[in-house]
Amino acid sequence: MTRVTIDGKQIDVPENSTILEAAEKLGIKIPTLCYLRNISPGSVCRICVVEVEKVARLVPSCSYPVSEGMVVKTKSQRIENARRMVFELILANHAQKCQSCNLKGGQCEFLKLSKEFWVEGLPVCNECKLSPEACYLNRGILCLGPITQLGCDAICITHGYSCQGCRGPIKHIEEGVKVFKRYGFEIEDVLWAARKYFGGSRYFDELERSLTK
Repeated sequence: MTRVTIDGKQIDVPENSTILEAAEKLGIKIPTLCYLRNISPGSVCRICVVEVEKVARLVPSCSYPVSEGMVVKTKSQRIENARRMVFELILANHAQKCQSCNLKGGQCEFLKLSKEFWVEGLPVCNECKLSPEACYLNRGILCLGPITQLGCDAICITHGYSCQGCRGPIKHIEEGVKVFKRYGFEIEDVLWAARKYFGGSRYFDELERSLTK
């Protein structure tokens, strides 16, 4: 067995364990995207990086093996900055087909991390825990969920009061526009609703151009 210390907590784990596995035994959550149990870790996403005492660089916890006396930090400003930077790079290349994704409704690790890092870009539809049958759009009710991070005027299913629009419009608004067109909503109705939240901004101009193409 190998004794390691993670965030001030000691534990003995088998010699071939990774830092991530040791942290899990301690109940310490380290975010991951590319790691799958029972499959060789890819060390690709770099979301799971941690600090190891006497090691200059950040290391991927999913593949870095433990050693006797190792001291690990899973939380620091350096780690948070590195994870946020990596996540934003991944988000920039992420094909956002969220409205049709099978993981919609709180199961997506990508969405969970976007909330943790407060990264902009994902529509509020991802956060909705309602079944597809209960979706406002499916019922013919105009909802700005596909183009806003929050601010669709619907009643928040978590807190029970109207959405406050505190995170503004998504960056890639054209994906949401496709949803409105697919559901057959009138252009003027969408623009009228959107004007309330971000009228006069470049996002509104982009929305108007996309809807009137």
